[in-house]
Amino acid sequence: MTNKRVVIDIGHGNNTYPPSKGVPEMAEFEFNNAVGKLSKQMLEYNGFEILLSQPCDSNEVSLRNRVNYINNENKKKKIECVISIHADYSNNKDANGHWVFYWHNSNGSKRLAQIWDKYGRELPNKHRGIVESRKGSWTDFMILRETHPYGILIEHGFMSNKEDLKLLLSDEFRQQCSIAITKTVCEYCGVKYKEMPTIKQQEQWYRVRTSWGDAKSQKGAYSNLDNAIAEAKKYNGYKVYNEQGEQVYPAIKKEEDETKHWAYKHYQNLNKKGLNITETRFDDNITRGEIFKLLDELTKDWTQKNIGDAPIKEGDNVLVYKGLIKNGSRGQSVKELQQALNKLGYNCGVADGIAGNKTITAIKNFQRNHGLSVDGIAGQATYNKINQLLGGKTEQPKSNTNKKYEILYPNKQTTIVKIPRSQIKNIDVILANAKSNRETVGNMQKRTGVDFIINGGLFWSDKKTGKSHSLNLLIDEYKQNNAGIYSRHGLMVYRDGSYKFDWYKWTPDLKDMIGGSPTLIIDGKIKIDGKLENSLQNNRHPRSAIGMNDQYFFIVAIDGRKASQGLYGMTINELARYMQSIGCKYALNLDGGYSTRLMHDGKLLNKVPENRPVHNAVGIKLK
Repeated sequence: MTNKRVVIDIGHGNNTYPPSKGVPEMAEFEFNNAVGKLSKQMLEYNGFEILLSQPCDSNEVSLRNRVNYINNENKKKKIECVISIHADYSNNKDANGHWVFYWHNSNGSKRLAQIWDKYGRELPNKHRGIVESRKGSWTDFMILRETHPYGILIEHGFMSNKEDLKLLLSDEFRQQCSIAITKTVCEYCGVKYKEMPTIKQQEQWYRVRTSWGDAKSQKGAYSNLDNAIAEAKKYNGYKVYNEQGEQVYPAIKKEEDETKHWAYKHYQNLNKKGLNITETRFDDNITRGEIFKLLDELTKDWTQKNIGDAPIKEGDNVLVYKGLIKNGSRGQSVKELQQALNKLGYNCGVADGIAGNKTITAIKNFQRNHGLSVDGIAGQATYNKINQLLGGKTEQPKSNTNKKYEILYPNKQTTIVKIPRSQIKNIDVILANAKSNRETVGNMQKRTGVDFIINGGLFWSDKKTGKSHSLNLLIDEYKQNNAGIYSRHGLMVYRDGSYKFDWYKWTPDLKDMIGGSPTLIIDGKIKIDGKLENSLQNNRHPRSAIGMNDQYFFIVAIDGRKASQGLYGMTINELARYMQSIGCKYALNLDGGYSTRLMHDGKLLNKVPENRPVHNAVGIKLK
């Protein structure tokens, strides 16, 4: 026994549940309580005396009472540190990852956060780093401000993000979080960490609600089924559901197989079309009209939801001030404001004409970033600044528009080069000129003298030889240079200078080809052809793409992986819809990620964190 005392602060309580603290799938307390229990077990195994600021499985003890308890116990006998356990939430569904908070003027708190930061990096979700907690800021946490000794507050993931939520619900991730906490405390206190031989799996939680989807009706969550049933019996119409959303009380007698239910085929069809339906039970009393109304809401303005509207040319003044817009405002003026903010990279979500919390947050962020009064009310000053930015005085490079091409910045993360096809002299697939088969896009442009250049298709590096090879079909003067074909549809370039998007078929006059990784649009219709890993296809990343219609050739770069700067990236499906929205009849995805680099005359047009050498690029020479 070390005789060292540590406080575990389990955030919230059994009586705090969605929507105030959690999401329909999980109350925050369920995660906090589970990790608190496991951490207590592990730390006690390592010889620590563990104090709980509130009991496990209890209703919430007020912050004031928890703080007073910790301080009183510290006066009796020294407490080494306080660990406050939480899960996060954001209106931005893309926000994800874990981070830790410390009190700004406490060296001990900062050191504790730095140690946890080291072990937190071992967790499988995004690492967001450490953040100081300071009085008067959004990080002003009482548990850090008023406890002595100081501690840390850990947000382990975002319940509002579907990928983080999967982790937060899993026993494995909860165990990983508990291990990180235990290792942190051990190192902070100078105690050698000992791994527990076995860890007790988290018990099942049972929720008492009127229906699984009605989180607001929840009376509580119980680890003991009998206790949950007893609670449900107190109220008319209440049921008990397990963690999978299955009704366990009263028992349901299924008279027929689910595959025979009228909704089954509709769920299956939607899944095939890429709309993932997580609710797969068919025993709720829901009518056809209700379900189709819900589905209509889900699919409404699909393209607009995450990537904004189709591009606008700089100089367009889209907003006309018609009066103040504040929380609860409705109408066309609100919709126009939402569209404008989305274009500038301030996420309002779907432009629905209703100024809710997401819109007000976007207004505040815009005001804060442009030196305006931060009140969340869009008045004349806010309108003037938005119109000024939409009029070309943005932080982005100015649009260069002439008869030969246009460079457009429709929103913060998107760069578009629009070239009349009549102005194109030739298009080349450029291979790297280096022993490693890798070269920067800038060097390729300087070497070849093309006017515009963008990174090419996917490639892989041979660790043994150090050389890179294409993962797309590439032909250079009749010679294939590929290690695999992701798509047999792509951009065909011929010796006479002509080009087209088509299915691969070798002919003597074919000079170059770059296949889609994958193809996005064929003959005006979205057709994602080719194989791509789920993480590359379904997660938002920086993207690069080319496309064309009968009149124009398009080069597009989408920046991402910097949500704090409004750079979210796109999924493959979002990119396809976006290329379609700007008028592409044909389009294909290129390498993307940190390879995304669009240049003109030696100048970078988009934003990327690094200048990564690539295997190939697409270059365009103008007449």
